[in-house]
Amino acid sequence: MIWVVRKYPLVLIPAVTIATEALDRLQPTAASHDRVMVLEVMGRDAGHIALNAGIAGGADVILIPEIPYTLESIAEKIQNVKDKGRNFCPCRCVRGGKG
Repeated sequence: MIWVVRKYPLVLIPAVTIATEALDRLQPTAASHDRVMVLEVMGRDAGHIALNAGIAGGADVILIPEIPYTLESIAEKIQNVKDKGRNFCPCRCVRGGKG
């Protein structure tokens, strides 16, 4: 049997944990005020923290520098969320994301 062990940098797991907790705290505020909330996390050239924390925290939009995006595509996703009956949309982005 072959075991594959993925080693994470020591700072990744605490950073993802803190970012996920921050998103968890933003969601009730976003819902009660009918807002789109954007949480910016560190990672100018790599979106590992944003991606992992966004998935764990249930973000509807995750912007990372590895994947180009347009404001129109973000607006379309937010409108899709609104059309489904939700009045809030938590978003996660990395500073320096390439749009």
